[in-house]
Amino acid sequence: MKRVEELDAFDAALSEVHNPRHRPWPLPANLRWVDRAIAEVRDHGWTPVLDHGVRVNIEPLKEAKVLAKAAERVK
Repeated sequence: MKRVEELDAFDAALSEVHNPRHRPWPLPANLRWVDRAIAEVRDHGWTPVLDHGVRVNIEPLKEAKVLAKAAERVK
């Protein structure tokens, strides 16, 4: 039963990452480029932007904790 609960939680996290947000989060004007790009990928429902690179595209998945712990080394 514990494994089923873990899989349900994983599925819920993937759904949250995959679905676009109804409203983008407001961002401060002086935000760094990388943080603004991460917010863009996150707000559009994890639609990777190839031009942004791995660092930006992987961050929403890291935040949702759906990747292996080794992914935390990507900075």
